[in-house]
Amino acid sequence: MVDKSVEKSLKEKQSTMLPTRLLTALNPTTKRLEKIRVLLDAGAGLPFVNEKLTQKLHLPILDEVKLYPNTFGSHEIQEHVARQVALDA
Repeated sequence: MVDKSVEKSLKEKQSTMLPTRLLTALNPTTKRLEKIRVLLDAGAGLPFVNEKLTQKLHLPILDEVKLYPNTFGSHEIQEHVARQVALDA
């Protein structure tokens, strides 16, 4: 038997709030400060930067890594190529 609150949440679409922060980054090409939004994930083993931001800030690519994420509730595993970039603190 399924708990009523669990059953209700399974039937309804629920939104998830993700912790993000607005930061300022220096674009090394233009030497201008730009606002960027980052996702704070304390459980992540690696930091990730999306490809659009990598291109916008002209971040040098150091390596490519194949990832096989398995999301909760899914039986499908897809290959994803992630690029490791150089970041200066």
